[in-house]
Amino acid sequence: MDILFFRMVLTIKLRTNFKRRKEEDQEETEEEAENEGTENETSDSSTPKAKARRKTSSEYSRARRERLKKKPEAWERIKEEERERHRQRRARRSEEKRMRDRETSRLRQQRFVRKMKENNREVPKRKEKVLTRREKEKRKEYNRIKKQESRARMTSQQKRRQREKDARRKREVRTAKKKARSSKVDPQRTPACNTSHQGFKTSSAKRMAMSRLWSRMPRDPEKFGELVEGFIRGTRVTPRKRQVLERKCLLPPKHSSKKSLKFQELMSNEVRKSINQLKEKKDKSSRRDRRLLVSAHLISKRYRMKALLSRQLDVRPSYLTSIGKFVDGDDHQKTRRSDATPLEVIENIQSFYKSPRLSRELPYMKALKNQEPRRILEVSLARAYEMWKEEHGVPQVSFSLFQKLRPGNVLLQRRNKLNQCLCEYCTDISLKLEALNRAATAFEMPEVRNKDSHELLNLTMCPKSQEDRFHELACVDRECENCGVSLLKHKLTKLMDDHGDTPIHWLKWKDTKFEHNGKTKSKKVLTTQRMTVTDLIKELLAETGTFAKHLFNAHWQHSMFSTICSNLPQDWIVLVSDFAENYACLSQNEIQSAHWATEQVTVHPVVAYYNCTECPLTESHVVQEALVFISNDLVHDHHAVHNFEATALQYLQETRSVPFVHAVEFTDGCSAQYKSRGPFADISYARSDFGVEFERSYFGSRHGKGPSDGVLGVVKSGVRRAVVSQRVVVNNAEEMFSFCKENLTLENCKKQRRTFSFVETNDIRRDRPDRDVCRPVKGTRSFHSVKSVKPGVMESRLLSCFCERCLVNDPETCLNAKHVTPWKEEHLKMKLTPQDQQTEATEVTAQEESCHLGELTADDVPTFFQSIDVHLDGDINESNTHVEADGTAGPFAVDLSAEVLDTCLSINQLIDSVLSEASDGVEGYGHGPNQEQTDVNNNGSSTEEKEDDKSVGDYVAVIFDDKWYPGEVTEMKGSNINVNFMESKGDNKFVWPSKMENISMGKHGIFSKLSSPPAPVSSRYLGFEPSLYKTITERVTAYLTDNG
Repeated sequence: MDILFFRMVLTIKLRTNFKRRKEEDQEETEEEAENEGTENETSDSSTPKAKARRKTSSEYSRARRERLKKKPEAWERIKEEERERHRQRRARRSEEKRMRDRETSRLRQQRFVRKMKENNREVPKRKEKVLTRREKEKRKEYNRIKKQESRARMTSQQKRRQREKDARRKREVRTAKKKARSSKVDPQRTPACNTSHQGFKTSSAKRMAMSRLWSRMPRDPEKFGELVEGFIRGTRVTPRKRQVLERKCLLPPKHSSKKSLKFQELMSNEVRKSINQLKEKKDKSSRRDRRLLVSAHLISKRYRMKALLSRQLDVRPSYLTSIGKFVDGDDHQKTRRSDATPLEVIENIQSFYKSPRLSRELPYMKALKNQEPRRILEVSLARAYEMWKEEHGVPQVSFSLFQKLRPGNVLLQRRNKLNQCLCEYCTDISLKLEALNRAATAFEMPEVRNKDSHELLNLTMCPKSQEDRFHELACVDRECENCGVSLLKHKLTKLMDDHGDTPIHWLKWKDTKFEHNGKTKSKKVLTTQRMTVTDLIKELLAETGTFAKHLFNAHWQHSMFSTICSNLPQDWIVLVSDFAENYACLSQNEIQSAHWATEQVTVHPVVAYYNCTECPLTESHVVQEALVFISNDLVHDHHAVHNFEATALQYLQETRSVPFVHAVEFTDGCSAQYKSRGPFADISYARSDFGVEFERSYFGSRHGKGPSDGVLGVVKSGVRRAVVSQRVVVNNAEEMFSFCKENLTLENCKKQRRTFSFVETNDIRRDRPDRDVCRPVKGTRSFHSVKSVKPGVMESRLLSCFCERCLVNDPETCLNAKHVTPWKEEHLKMKLTPQDQQTEATEVTAQEESCHLGELTADDVPTFFQSIDVHLDGDINESNTHVEADGTAGPFAVDLSAEVLDTCLSINQLIDSVLSEASDGVEGYGHGPNQEQTDVNNNGSSTEEKEDDKSVGDYVAVIFDDKWYPGEVTEMKGSNINVNFMESKGDNKFVWPSKMENISMGKHGIFSKLSSPPAPVSSRYLGFEPSLYKTITERVTAYLTDNG
């Protein structure tokens, strides 16, 4: 029905329009007939009548408009109807139709302008209305907004074209002003004819003119050449046009002579000779230009052609005279202006660009510039300028000069194509800030935006004083009452209140489990989180609390590294060590089967900093030498590190003759190589191994990139380029070492040295029982500086310090005492050597013969347990001890010493009988208050319970290292039980370990049985009822207090 109704209405409307059009045509015909009749009456009656021509649609429309204009009311009504119809039509257009209409209109206007110019007609311009002051301001604001929108729509290529156009326009203005000043003519009074000769204004205009010219040029080559020659040498070439042709080398100079030709020949020969000599020297560009000018000046002086030379080089004759006073080879320094930037400031800015807190070295093989490793800025230039001003006050250096002083090997952030090996904590914070800033922009709340993580942390901490580079330690540790994460929460409160339930997504690195060869493994994967704005802010607030300490440690350690390298004492050396990614021995034109059997090579660079011993003391400087160790041993452990360190120190002492008594090494925090009980044992033996005091400092967690990574990129790039160019074949570590030693070794104490050493697998000694440590050192993860004292003893502190007082071994008066804690002595629990074991076995045997069970006291029980034959239900060794990734012990790490064997291992009936007869001092020796265990309910009450009441699946609490840890009973073996312990992450926050650890222990070692299992207290952690956790904690504290 709708279709029929529509067709009916359309038919009626068409008939009405047709009928009205027909009536109008009849009226127009009658009027024309009357006019023709009037004309015929005055004309000759014998003339035949011409046939009437059919009118076009435009003529009909024009005639209709003329008739309607005679009726003003009808004409205004029709115009209003047409305007409304066109308005509705424009509103119904799609976006694609709008863009197409705009493009059509633009092309139509271009054709109109081109047609007007071809006909030498002036393009009509819209008459400008005289604007008031307010209207001018309004138009300026409108144009500014439209300009911003236009720039936002521009592509990178369009922006580059616009910048080139602006630069070309400014350059032309400067040239015109310079010419006006040289001719002493006021540029504002210069005639229009002189300022109009500036060539084509745009490249498109030049291209169109060339297109028109080529379309009219003959295709025959002879005709083409004759035409061009006649055009250039024709009589219509004006003097100004001839000057332009001479400047563009299309015409020979008008005043050329044999003398000038001879001068040009001699000058070209001498310049060519100088260039060939300078190619071998590879000197700076400024010295190269100076030598070229000096050689040219000698010719001009010899042949008295200084004026001609000055015209050829476009320089002043006086400049040639001044530069000719200096003999080739002298280091002439140009006289600096009195207001020029001091050289110290320039060097300070360039070194600041290369500081680790601002940029990091790229370890890739392609990241090189003139055989120097490139660096990538981790912050924007504006942020770098602000950081430099914060450290040096308000300098007399502008931002543009700060940009110009950026070294060539320091790249901007946008130049880094692929960011890898970044800190996961900093990256997660940055990803959350990006999402938060997007939300703030969408909700039009710019006040909650944060530029980067540094601005975020500055908001949550008290302002720094003018003389301090770092925040107060109380603010960093979140112990200050005047600052904290609450300031950030207050800033984001309005966003949470108004848009807290709005969905939002952001990227996050999360652990993802996967199956590989029948084993469950995990890896970090970048995932998309889809939650609300409130959830995002809560996660950001939770991570910001500890992020301040993380970033403070990283910046502090890097600043200490810069301090010791710039103020290195005469008898100190600094080492930077790190394992590189193994080099894969690939070949050019490699066959398919060889691709899957690639040989790998271990590369371990050690960058050493020491005072030069070859230069006099007055000219002494710090030498940077890269000691690159290449090995076919693919095990990256602390045994290999010890071998590399010993070889490096021996090389510096014997080959380089460097006198040092103190060695400082900077490394990352890898537990298998540098930061765990094994490396700590090597550090404690450093005095006896190396004969010097050895100190190791650790870069901040996930911020361990240093000079060794840059050396890695240089070495790998040099080998890979040689392999690709087929200059060498590298199939194993020996061949790689031979190539590097012959081609990549450097011997230049002024810049950098590079030496290579080869280490065989058999050279690395891994059977060292005297370096085995039973128990990890408590707090290993928080250490950032350790040093040797004596075998089995070392000193540690949370942060490094190399101030003036610490360098002279006076830590009591440390200048950074408000940030750095004093040294703390750490005793390593070393395993006994074979000789010591034999000696102790003899003593134990003698003790057994003279001892009687009835005479044992409570204090003798632990000693007796060490001397008896203990039967173990399970194989207890280091595999039963859980060790964190950084080398520290987990919460359920078992002490394998004899004392802990009494409490945590299965023992025979003899020990049980001794325990039952022992005094009260022995009761609860296994970390329990007494032999009868207690069960703590949720309400805090306790009931007595026997040992036999425990079963598989129960949750128990055990005391270890002055804290209690929950665990689940997994197996019962007589008087022993196996417990899978949880890891503690804070007050009433526990997690299960990634790998199940069943620790075997006696039932009497259980402190208490827990009445309820753990339940989730957050998205990450498990916990117990608050009352239950509080009761257990209070009872453990009371027990530890009573038993010392």
